[in-house]
Amino acid sequence: MKENDELKWTKVIDIPEVPNLILNYEVVYLILHPFMLIPKHIDIYTEENRKIIKKIFNENVVKVSWNEILEKTGIKNKRALGYILHKYLQGRIAESNFSDFEGVHYNNEEIFDYLGNQNIYTPSEGSFPKFLENDFLNSFLDFGYKEAYICSEFLDEYELVNIKEQINDDYIITDRILCTPDERIAYGVYWDGYFTLLCSEKEIVKKIVKKYNFEGFYCTEKTTVEEWYEDTGLDLQV
Repeated sequence: MKENDELKWTKVIDIPEVPNLILNYEVVYLILHPFMLIPKHIDIYTEENRKIIKKIFNENVVKVSWNEILEKTGIKNKRALGYILHKYLQGRIAESNFSDFEGVHYNNEEIFDYLGNQNIYTPSEGSFPKFLENDFLNSFLDFGYKEAYICSEFLDEYELVNIKEQINDDYIITDRILCTPDERIAYGVYWDGYFTLLCSEKEIVKKIVKKYNFEGFYCTEKTTVEEWYEDTGLDLQV
C-alpha cells in the first residue's frame, strides 16, 4: 500500500461518520452480519489454538438472517433489532424490560432466551462475518482481481494474499480491512460493529450486493456507523 494510505483508511475504521467514507468512495453499503445457528454437537474450533476452521464452519453452521429473527421474536424492524444488539453487545442491557430508541418496550429475557434455546448466536462483532468471507473474496475475483490486501485495524500490519488461496485457507480472516490492491473495492469492519462496510463505485456495489444477496442498506449522508439505527432516512425494507 502507498505511504499516504493511512489517513484514507483510518477514515474507514476509526471515524464513525459515514460522510467521511463518501469523501473517498461514491457509495457505502452497510452489510449486516448474519446470526449463526451452531448445532450443539459441532465443534468449529481446532483443539490446539481454538481458531475457527472455515470448512467445518461453512458445512455445519446455518446462516440466520435479520428478517428471520424479526419474524420469530416480534421485534418490529431492523432498526429496533440493531438498537437492541448495540446495547446487548456493549453490555448495556441489564433490565428485563427496556425500551428501544423510539420508546417501544421489549422483554430482553424473552428475546435472548429464544436465541439461546435455538442455539442461535448473535452476529460476529468487530470482525469479518465468517459466513461472508469467501463472498467478499469472490467479489474481487468477479472484477478480475487475483490478489487482495488484508490489513489490521491501525494499518500497522498488512499482507498481500492470493485470493483463491485465501478462499481455500483453513482459517477465517481476523483483521478488519480487506481491499483490492488499487483500493477500488474495500470492505471495512467497525470496532464494535456487527456489520461490514462495502465501499466502492455505485455500479460495482450494486452488482456485488445483487449477486451475493447481502442483507443491509445503502448509507445516506446522515448515517453514522455507531448509531445507524437512529437514521430515519434509511430504507431497511421494514
